[in-house]
Amino acid sequence: MYTVTREGFLGLAGIKDGNYRPYTPVTIGRNNSIVKAKAGTFGTRMSQLEFIDSEGLRKLRPMTFQRKEVSYTDDWGKPRTMKGYRAIVGKNNESYAIVSDKYKMVQHRVMIDAMADAADDRGVRVFGRTFSNGGRFDGYAWFSNPDYHIFLEGERYDPMILGFRFYNSCLGDRVLGGEIVGIREVCMNVGVYGDILGGVSYRHFKGVGSVAQDISKILKTVLYRRERFCDRVQEMKGEVLNSDEQETVLWGLKLDPMTIERVMSNRKGLNPEIRNLGKVNMFQLYNATTAYISYRSGGDQQIQTNNELSSKISKIFSNNVTQLIDRGRDAREAYYANEDVVIPGLVV
Repeated sequence: MYTVTREGFLGLAGIKDGNYRPYTPVTIGRNNSIVKAKAGTFGTRMSQLEFIDSEGLRKLRPMTFQRKEVSYTDDWGKPRTMKGYRAIVGKNNESYAIVSDKYKMVQHRVMIDAMADAADDRGVRVFGRTFSNGGRFDGYAWFSNPDYHIFLEGERYDPMILGFRFYNSCLGDRVLGGEIVGIREVCMNVGVYGDILGGVSYRHFKGVGSVAQDISKILKTVLYRRERFCDRVQEMKGEVLNSDEQETVLWGLKLDPMTIERVMSNRKGLNPEIRNLGKVNMFQLYNATTAYISYRSGGDQQIQTNNELSSKISKIFSNNVTQLIDRGRDAREAYYANEDVVIPGLVV
């Protein structure tokens, strides 16, 4: 693994034009203040690369897991084996989960090979890295081909680099798959776009023989879906919200109260494009939220939470503002109906 600069990352993505004014990635520090994002956050770690092509991707060696009998000692001191269950065991015989003996485990290797095969099939050069936390696995393959860039209309040169997130779990979860993701060059925020640009998921027990072919299809169809994405971004730029509506939309996206409070308290700091807090459009609100998600503090243990938050905020592309506000009002009222609620870590 080696680290590249921001310019090096963009160069690998095929973006050579430096005629733009990038934002400095920031996060929320102590006392709810805006500070420069530190190394080790989800967003900054994207520049720590493990592979720069499909051949390098195939050379990765993820942990291999095994299913073993679950042994225990009964009340009389006799060794027993738990019937109907197996332990998911990894390196150094460490146990990660207890699952039904009917659980069909899929190794992380399957998703690595599928991603590499799909990239080769479409002639897409990929670079990126993977994250492993216990039995969970996430890979990010960014596309070098300029054909896969999205250029957002606006006052600035504003390209977005597309890529593919591929994931798996050996912790008893039965789902693996992947989806299109993106990094906006000006801010380097990571976004999830499976709902609008394409994604796929599988149940472990149904088999995964067609994963590479399905990812390859997504890499083809995303080229045609980009126009729809750009049209939706333009719509969002015209959907201007007051402060109460902004907060209500975040509730409608099912974000947790602490995330909502931190984003709302630091919108200008998280997104320099916001100038008037009382008039923020949906795309500006989205980018403020992805900035918080991408660069909040935390290591590998935050990856799963980041993915969950990113998936929730991505629903902003497939729901209109009226729907989100209606849902948000209901969600906020239901939450505050419980007067004993305490928001962990909330600064008031």
